Parts: sequence; structure tokens; C-alpha cells
Amino acid sequence: MEAGFRNMINNKKPIQNPGDVAGVKFRVMQNPVFIDMFNSLGGSAVPLPRGETFTAVQQGMIDGLELPLAFIDSLKVYEVTKYLSQTNHTYTALELLISKRALGKLSADQRKAVIEAGKAATEQQRKANYEHTEKMIAVLQGKGMTVNKVNDPAAFRKAVAPVYEKFKPSIGPDLLNAALEQVK
Repeated sequence: MEAGFRNMINNKKPIQNPGDVAGVKFRVMQNPVFIDMFNSLGGSAVPLPRGETFTAVQQGMIDGLELPLAFIDSLKVYEVTKYLSQTNHTYTALELLISKRALGKLSADQRKAVIEAGKAATEQQRKANYEHTEKMIAVLQGKGMTVNKVNDPAAFRKAVAPVYEKFKPSIGPDLLNAALEQVK
């Protein structure tokens, strides 16, 4: 399943190109890839738990954050941020999981039904998320956010290329290269 692509939101300025990230303090996940990605763009990555984010923006501890569109709405961070830049810089997958133990307790027919239902649910969720994403821009604009698209996403990929190289050994070159091929 998916939450979709993450976008940058902040109170300082629209992010149109990699240089616009410079000087902006972004809350990022407590993850070395995200920290290095934002720092490599000249921003200040501030790793914080998500629960502290709203107050941190509200109090000026950070200037913004990065989230999928639906989370911007559901977490109401549009109340404390002004600019939404459609950077689509990272894809957020959501896992649909069942434990091996639980699956093992099912009969062969039940296992097959559960796996088929999971595949169907995933397909429907992705379709619904895509449709919701298309509508979410207008919703967030209606709630006062200034929205801009990024004209040259390749410029961001080029700017963070050293981060790809740094984490290639731990991610795996085949997986990393396959992912980068999808966004050309």
C-alpha cells in the first residue's frame, strides 16, 4: 500500500529548486538517509518524533517538515505552515502485514484467500490514494497553503547524488539503481 510521495512544507519560502532548501530547518524522520538528504541540500535537518512536530513549527523551533499530502491535512500542519512545494522527493510505502504464525494457522484455502484479499486491497488502496492525492492540492489551497510544483525534479536527484552513493552499500546497489530508474 502507499501513503504516496512526500513533499516539503515550511513557513519561509516556496521550494522551487535545491538551492531554496538552504537555510530552512526541516523536521525529518530520525533516519540517517533523511538527515543527510536535507543537509546535502543546504537545509538544516532536525530529527524529531512526529508527535512533537506541530508544536515545534508553531513555536519556531523548525521552519517546516516533509510529509505526504494526506498527512499534511490529517495532522492539520497546514495551520502552522504556509508553503507547500510539490517536491515528491521520497515515496512512502505502507506495509500490509500478517505474521507467519497467524498465516500458518490458516488452511491452504484460507491462506490463498487472505493473500488474494491483500493483493486486491492493496490495488484499491493505491487507486484511492492516487485519486485522493489529486484532490488534496485543492483542499490544502482552500485551507490557506500556497502551493507550487517543482519544475526540475532531476536537479534535486543530482544534488543528493552523494547521499545515494553513501548509502548504496547498505541499501544494496541493485535496489537503489532499480528505484532510481523508476524516477527518470
